Amino acid sequence: MKRILLLAYILAYFSYAQKPAFDPENPTGKLFEYAEYTQIDNRDFSLDDILKAENLDFKDLNSDNHDLGFTSDRYWLDN
Repeated sequence: MKRILLLAYILAYFSYAQKPAFDPENPTGKLFEYAEYTQIDNRDFSLDDILKAENLDFKDLNSDNHDLGFTSDRYWLDN
């Protein structure tokens, strides 16, 4: 019985798949560690479109000063 409980605990501990949301009141890291971005070129999206879209390729920010270069494309951030 103890082995089953230990196995269940270990599986539960390692199955946590998402980073917790950034809390500005009690930050445990920098904002860029929690944020992701996606490039949508020049297409028009509303906030609802972004929230509902499943085919957008969000990428992690590499630093707190991530350089996207000079562009006329549009980007959305996700936290």
